[in-house]
Amino acid sequence: MSKRTPLRAAWIDGVWKENVSLLVDEHGQFEALEELKAGETGCDFLLPGFVSSHSHAFHRFFAGDGEQKGSGRQLGESDNFWSWRTAMYKEAALLDPDTYCKKAEVFFKELLSFGVTHLVEFHYVHHKKDGSPYAPVTELSEALLRSAKNAGIRLCLLPTYYNKGGFKQNIFPDQKRFYSANLASFLKLAKKTERLCKNYGQDFGIALHSLRAVDQKEIPQILGGLDPAIPVHIHVSEQQKEVYECLRIHGKKPIELFLSSANNKQNLFLIHATHADANELKLLKDKGANIIVCPTTEANLGDGVFPWDDFSSLADGSNLGFGTDANLSVSMWEELRTFEYSQRLLKRNRNIAAPAEHKSVADFLFASAWKTGMKNFSQNNYLQKGALFDGILVDGSCPTLAGSSLENTIPRLCFRSQSNDWLKKTWVRGKVQFAKKPAP
Repeated sequence: MSKRTPLRAAWIDGVWKENVSLLVDEHGQFEALEELKAGETGCDFLLPGFVSSHSHAFHRFFAGDGEQKGSGRQLGESDNFWSWRTAMYKEAALLDPDTYCKKAEVFFKELLSFGVTHLVEFHYVHHKKDGSPYAPVTELSEALLRSAKNAGIRLCLLPTYYNKGGFKQNIFPDQKRFYSANLASFLKLAKKTERLCKNYGQDFGIALHSLRAVDQKEIPQILGGLDPAIPVHIHVSEQQKEVYECLRIHGKKPIELFLSSANNKQNLFLIHATHADANELKLLKDKGANIIVCPTTEANLGDGVFPWDDFSSLADGSNLGFGTDANLSVSMWEELRTFEYSQRLLKRNRNIAAPAEHKSVADFLFASAWKTGMKNFSQNNYLQKGALFDGILVDGSCPTLAGSSLENTIPRLCFRSQSNDWLKKTWVRGKVQFAKKPAP
């Protein structure tokens, strides 16, 4: 028998449909949104689950470890991204398949409790601490897939190519766990990971760690051999040092250099793009590529502020996504809020991070985060008849929404929520993977 959930409204591609019931059958498949029966009322809201489009699961477990002055730096140097990496390397050295599986499951369940139903995992810890391969070589990839299965989250797993320690530099000892000796060995690992993803019913993509970590000449080989639908991710233009070194060595800025190797059919995702200039952003738009920003991580690392002014005329609501990255926060509302607030602080103005034709910044960012993120997944099951249901139920009686009008629902959640008290249920593949405990 189908389960009916009365709603005040359901979000459908940016528009609210009011006074309906959500019908999900006994198999967890979406049936319909039906008009409420006479005398029936609902106070809750239905939204698609969040997509975190960029994550490193193991980062969640050293949050705070790089927050003391002098962490990982030489005397006289400032604390920055490069010194923070020391804390990251220490955590990476501790991972083994069993502990990683357990830790990742905790993290994935945490995401579900904040309404994240889909996660894109940028996975670059492949080998043992000494750099030797596991048997099988995909052991850590499978640890993540097991964790996702146990937690009940949808995962797009991105095995990551990491071949250099910097532009034209050999890797450092702390990077042995990430290292692929050559492109051929990485592609073998990627192919085995793709088969694993299919076995687990999860999605698959490819990542290049960064331009400084791969040979630029190999990029066309990687992209040319891929199905154009497969998502391809890369950290790019995150640090000014990276931009300066790329210009010095290659005569081009990072985004321009990367896109010169890509064609218009690739499913490309450029992570951060913090120091992109207007010309690079136009090239990105011309290639049909996407940008994934990670505002809480970028703020934590002191990366800088994404150049919204140069991007705003190019943004169409389906090419700007959001990720939790280092996972200091797992609230996607906080990611959206931090993005807008960073623009306000930079411009000393308000309601900035949306194109002119959009009235609500929060509504635009929410829709764009979801639409862009879903390009990493082969299925979009939100309100798709006959498909296993994915979605989140917002508690219309929570304090965050007290007295809110319908049009202010998403702005309230974005700019007011400080916890997950707003979330009532999270469904993934037709199952409730998180449910709010009733008040005592």
